[in-house]
Amino acid sequence: MTAVLLFARAPYVGGVKTRLARDIGSARALSVYRAMGRRVCDAVAKRYPLTVWYTPADAEAVMRDWLGSHRYRPQEGDDLGARLARAFEAHFAEAAGPVIAIGADTPSLNAEVITAAERALGEHDVVLGPALDGGYYLIGLRAPAPALFADMPWGGREVMHVTVDRCRAAGLSLTTLAPRRDVDTAADLAAEGHVVP
Repeated sequence: MTAVLLFARAPYVGGVKTRLARDIGSARALSVYRAMGRRVCDAVAKRYPLTVWYTPADAEAVMRDWLGSHRYRPQEGDDLGARLARAFEAHFAEAAGPVIAIGADTPSLNAEVITAAERALGEHDVVLGPALDGGYYLIGLRAPAPALFADMPWGGREVMHVTVDRCRAAGLSLTTLAPRRDVDTAADLAAEGHVVP
């Protein structure tokens, strides 16, 4: 059975969407983040059970109040790469089957996208959902691949490119989904206005 992991930060003012906050203010950025996260969570959970990997570690009650009844686990590790690697490792240790990780800031992400990724993993070792900013909004694996997460330039425009190169170097077969937009700036928000209240 496919495991779907949602990575999210607790929705605190000043703690999420800091680039967007510079454009529209911290309170509005928080409101947008809360709306996007709930939208993604609800859309995916219609078809797939979710495990929400959250930070900080003491925020489980806040996360449950925000996103509802799912399985919750605190993120572990010093950076995003370590936290992703640990989460994938934990799920592969629990059960056979592919693991797909997504974020909370791609409002067009839904269960159909997860299904497409799941199908892709029937034929490939890795599936990536490229984000328009150079990162990715989804990564799915058939087996642990910690090298894809170590020493990655997170937050930069090279994340997708570096990940593809590492897949090739490791001999992992790779496919990609359609590009989608993460909402990080006011321009992104305007472009995704049809899916963000």
